[in-house]
Amino acid sequence: MDNFEALKNTLKENGILGYQQKHFEICNRLWREYIPDRGQCTCVQGEMLREIEKLRYEAFQNGNVNWCETFSWFCDNVYSILESGSMFDAQRLGLLRAALDFLKVCGETKRVHTQDDVYDYIEDGIAEYAKAIPDPVPFNPTRTLDR
Repeated sequence: MDNFEALKNTLKENGILGYQQKHFEICNRLWREYIPDRGQCTCVQGEMLREIEKLRYEAFQNGNVNWCETFSWFCDNVYSILESGSMFDAQRLGLLRAALDFLKVCGETKRVHTQDDVYDYIEDGIAEYAKAIPDPVPFNPTRTLDR
């Protein structure tokens, strides 16, 4: 079994495939308040959401044909920020990592996941981070992003 199938099975077994978003209103508020029309956000809450939406757009609109290392970096960056917040237990962190790794493997192997479930699961994690840390955490990009 390859990594794609193993990750897909993990997501299926844990109810992430078919997941329904619970915190849409929080994500919508983050989008309105923190995400600029162009470019990166100035706070991590908004930047994480922007990055996941970039991943969703690449899959849904482009079939991951434009996947590049920036998209892989988005997956790692979102996880790194969520992990640093200390609000998730080991099981939830493991599932967030599996969801992000699944999207990463999809992109890197030019597979496409065009259901909202995995993206929404990750965004609910971002919403929970924003609830636990309501004040904007400054985002200082460590690299120039081409997306």
